[in-house]
Amino acid sequence: MQTPIITLPPLPEPEPVARQIARDITDSIVVESQRVAAEHARIFAKLWSDERATPDEILAQLNDMGVALSTLQFAEMNVAHIAAIATGAGLQMSDLLPDSAYEPPRAFVVGESGVTLAPPAEGHDAWGREIQVELEEPEP
Repeated sequence: MQTPIITLPPLPEPEPVARQIARDITDSIVVESQRVAAEHARIFAKLWSDERATPDEILAQLNDMGVALSTLQFAEMNVAHIAAIATGAGLQMSDLLPDSAYEPPRAFVVGESGVTLAPPAEGHDAWGREIQVELEEPEP
């Protein structure tokens, strides 16, 4: 028998099937959590960042469609779900969803006519952004 020129290291033990399945389950939960958080952030940005319509105009259309309150409730449930996932995974909410993607710049008001928004704070626009005032420099 000849002595081998190269001695190969032993192959690693295969991972048990139960561990493979368990990892697949946890990986799926992480991926789905990230997808839910990303979709929530996308919809939130549609309401609060789209320059083509004000948040008030968008909510008026949602009220006309009869879905404003259910949409608001769904968003609140989404945020609670994402927060629960973060807690269960030992993360902070901001690890999955930044504050700017779920804290509305203007308060929602639920009334008999549906969901509206509180008026913008003084010095803020319809999107809740601070209005920047450019001061003119005095002429010399």
